[in-house]
Amino acid sequence: MLGVENIFFGPDSITTQELIRQMAKISAGEKQGAMTIHSSELSSLIDPSGVGMISFLIEIYDGDIAYRYATKGQGRDKIENPVLNILAATTPSWVATGLPIEIIDHGFVARVIFVYAERPDKLVPFPSTPDPELVRKLTNDLDHISRLEGEFKWGEGARDRYVEYYNKLAVTMPTDYRISGFHFRKKVHILKVAMLLSIAESDELIVTVRDIETAWNLLLSVDKDMAKAFSAVGKHSGASDIERILERILFTEGMSNQQVHDEFFAMGDVRVIGQHLSMLLSMGKIERKKDEKGNTIYSPVT
Repeated sequence: MLGVENIFFGPDSITTQELIRQMAKISAGEKQGAMTIHSSELSSLIDPSGVGMISFLIEIYDGDIAYRYATKGQGRDKIENPVLNILAATTPSWVATGLPIEIIDHGFVARVIFVYAERPDKLVPFPSTPDPELVRKLTNDLDHISRLEGEFKWGEGARDRYVEYYNKLAVTMPTDYRISGFHFRKKVHILKVAMLLSIAESDELIVTVRDIETAWNLLLSVDKDMAKAFSAVGKHSGASDIERILERILFTEGMSNQQVHDEFFAMGDVRVIGQHLSMLLSMGKIERKKDEKGNTIYSPVT
């Protein structure tokens, strides 16, 4: 990372074996095998190795291990305290086709914070050049943070507030089974986010009540729409097509029956597309109306 020493970035597309090799190399010269991957497409990271990559990511998630990997031709690799930060983008369609339901049930989704948005918050065709002085200050701050060491402590009342949220998670269930794993692992995400909030403001390595509360509220704000990222996941063969139709209707804020068939004719005949629309109607995602000319219009349910 420019201006910050010993921050290592990996490629956005890599096999599991090569990722292990690179993290082991970092680990040999540092106290931990820490790497960051910034990818515009999550599929670029997952697809080369498939389930093997997902299994590796699950195994190293907690970070407090010495991960060992042996190959017949290349010997052994060891990663002390592996830490892998991933910031990547994807779509509900790829989640449905690229992540089998078995993988989602077995822990990968529980360990990832999926932030879903139906459309950009704002349009910025030409981002402005950042203030050089602000960049310098942020870089210096990140460099300072990267050198902090030690164990976090509980601030006054923070432990009790965490226990309160921990117990609340234990007696509640998400409305969508596909994010149930994330729901119950949220007790870990709260701590991770709270620690990040703490070091963003202080060097004391103390988690405060405000850190815990803010982490809880941030995760709740993500939780609200997270299930939509998995709306096309399931055993129904047309789930991803249904998701594509819904995305388009949401984006256009309404499509006529003719427009739907014109745009999605490749999905199937009139019967198949009609079944997809009927499913969305039954789910309460869209509603059917007539315009002033008597044409059928499918609109998002608000």
